[in-house]
Amino acid sequence: MGSPLGPLFANFYMAFVEESTFSDPDIKPTTYCRYVDDVFLEVRDPQHLADIIRALENNSVLKFTFETHQDGSLNFLDVTIQTTPDRYLTGVYAKPTNKGKTLNAKSECPSQYKKSVLRAFITRAVKTSSTYDLMNTEFDRVKQLLVNNGFTNTEVDEEIHKQLEKRHKPPQPAQQQQPTKVHHLYYRNYMNTQHKTDEKILRDMLKKNITCTDDNSQVQLYIFYRNKKTSQLVMKNSPASTKTSNRTNVIYKFTCPHKDCRPCNNHYIGATTTTLSRRLTMHIQDDTGPVEHWVVTHKQKPTHKLLKDSTDIIDANSDHYRLFIQEAIYISRHKPPLNIQRYTNISLALWGV
Repeated sequence: MGSPLGPLFANFYMAFVEESTFSDPDIKPTTYCRYVDDVFLEVRDPQHLADIIRALENNSVLKFTFETHQDGSLNFLDVTIQTTPDRYLTGVYAKPTNKGKTLNAKSECPSQYKKSVLRAFITRAVKTSSTYDLMNTEFDRVKQLLVNNGFTNTEVDEEIHKQLEKRHKPPQPAQQQQPTKVHHLYYRNYMNTQHKTDEKILRDMLKKNITCTDDNSQVQLYIFYRNKKTSQLVMKNSPASTKTSNRTNVIYKFTCPHKDCRPCNNHYIGATTTTLSRRLTMHIQDDTGPVEHWVVTHKQKPTHKLLKDSTDIIDANSDHYRLFIQEAIYISRHKPPLNIQRYTNISLALWGV
């Protein structure tokens, strides 16, 4: 438990136990089906069942419990199995504790997720039901359940018609053409009220800018959604802070207050993930940015108070990558005379709408 390899190890162990137990033809049941830790089997009589359980426990460290059929009927996982003289009849089984709750059709959720709910219920009814009477009974139950969760009768009927048509469609003859190779492209997005617009923009970008060099290949875009972490929903900058110099993750503008620079509006634009006060101190220590201008042009080193009084915050962003992108945009638009951009560590900027 707790490891992704847990189910694999469990299956290895159970395969070993089953091989050791059923090597004896007197113990081997007529029918044996297992899904993880649930087993469906058909035995000759109660004594045969007791012998099987004893053999399984002797060949393992496991303990087994069992449930027998009632009037020829037994529920196994989500299937109801009814025995007849010549075959099994199967239908969908819903536990008494199932309150019929599912994804609501009116919820703020991608449309493909809602379609998958419809498809899952209808597909299970079609594949599990062995007769049309059992299938129709399940269709009636599912339709009422989905309508109670905001889906319309038309949506349910269309999905039922689609699944039945697919079931009765004759198999298509094999084509001689080469199989189409699909290149899967995955994009992770965060759920928002404009997710449909996001999807349209992404698909249009893909259609406009990507073309396969091979005519038998195609690109398939898969958009999946993740919930935002709590840290992404909480503001990292405290709005209660009254001291501008104590703010972090900001873009700041220094305007030189010297009388010779006032007519020229000489200014500097920068960004910092630390507090603004600490960033100004770093400028003084390294003789960079506005301090370099004062040393070279005015032949003196400015004080921390002078820098602080002449600096204003013009923007902020808690995302560090976007913060430096915004800084680059401000520099490109305003072209501050005191900025000397020698290098940049930004190679690509791409984010959702």
